[in-house]
Amino acid sequence: MLSGLYPAFFISSFSPASALKNTFGNKNASGFVLRKSLVVTQFFISQFLIIGTLVLINQMNYFKNKELGFKQDAIVTVPIPVQERPETDTIQTSNMRTLASRIAALSGVENYSLCNTPPSSGAVSGTGFILEGESDDKRKDTQVKTVDDKYIPLFNLKMIAGSNIEDLDTARSVVVNKRLTEIAGFTDPKDMIGKRIRIWGRMLPVVGVVENFHTTSLTSEIEPTVLFNRKSNYRTLALQIHPQAFQKALPEIQKLWEETYPKELFSYRFLDESIREFYASEERTSILLTVFTSLAIVIGCLGLFGLATFMINQKNKEIGVRKVLGASVEGIVFMFSKEYLKLIGIGFALAAPASWFIMNKWLDTFAYKIELGPLLFAIGFIVTLLIAFITVGYKSFKAATVNPVKSLRYE
Repeated sequence: MLSGLYPAFFISSFSPASALKNTFGNKNASGFVLRKSLVVTQFFISQFLIIGTLVLINQMNYFKNKELGFKQDAIVTVPIPVQERPETDTIQTSNMRTLASRIAALSGVENYSLCNTPPSSGAVSGTGFILEGESDDKRKDTQVKTVDDKYIPLFNLKMIAGSNIEDLDTARSVVVNKRLTEIAGFTDPKDMIGKRIRIWGRMLPVVGVVENFHTTSLTSEIEPTVLFNRKSNYRTLALQIHPQAFQKALPEIQKLWEETYPKELFSYRFLDESIREFYASEERTSILLTVFTSLAIVIGCLGLFGLATFMINQKNKEIGVRKVLGASVEGIVFMFSKEYLKLIGIGFALAAPASWFIMNKWLDTFAYKIELGPLLFAIGFIVTLLIAFITVGYKSFKAATVNPVKSLRYE
């Protein structure tokens, strides 16, 4: 509405006589400052959105390429729909373990593990632990993952001290991550081996320490984590399948699964796809911001094109005189372009600090993030310059190549 009102009032203010004589161009040059201001505003918005989009895309690429501390490629997770009771329920144990063994025997299935969740998951279990000999007020928080002995090799968790847990239905020992040893007060992970911790009402020895791995999205810091057996908590069968054998293996896996759980609906998920869903919101924001940025660039180009047209119409005779006196096409194009460089520079001077402040606030919501370097801002500025040069250059070149006789024949 505002963009439409300005030219409407501007044009309606002309007297018919002036309009017919074409004498109103220079008399209304006072509005030129306003037109420049509008173009600066347009390019401030455009550059702000360009820089914001670049930051968001770089952060998304950082998410995709960040090492999470475990293997996620070619791993499929299949839910265990029936909750298994304590150790006395041998029938359910047989169903679950038999299913896993039968699937593991299929061609293309390279490894498997029974667990409650994969290393990185949207659902985590938390509790507290106490080192043996410490009082209850020394209780510290930790995440818990109930897993079998195949979990660590399947997900390629790096063992940095001690050994893996045994293949049992109930816990007799635990493996912890490096972060927990630091929280417990040990600088060397090896010093944690053999220490006993109380967790879930049981005192269990620490037999191994693994390197830190991300259990949630990158919005959160890595937390202390304990891994131990508990068959009644297993909700997931994780499978490592050779990529070339997946299409053949999947129907066979489904058949075995439905034989074990005939009343349930079979489903599966790729682990890497589940992890990408952590950032679905950011992905949608990235798409929306790209659309709005493109729209802002188009609007900015329209404003710049309009301003260039206005200036060229005002200086039509000047261009003719310059050409008669020997000015080159390149010189005339540069004469006009330098005016717009100033406007873009002003827009950038306003957009750079604003985008730096806003995007830093957004990045602060992530525990792991990129650094805002000068390269991102330089790219935003260069992109705007190229767009402006193409927009203005076309109009300027067209005006500079017109026969000067046409510009001066009425003088």
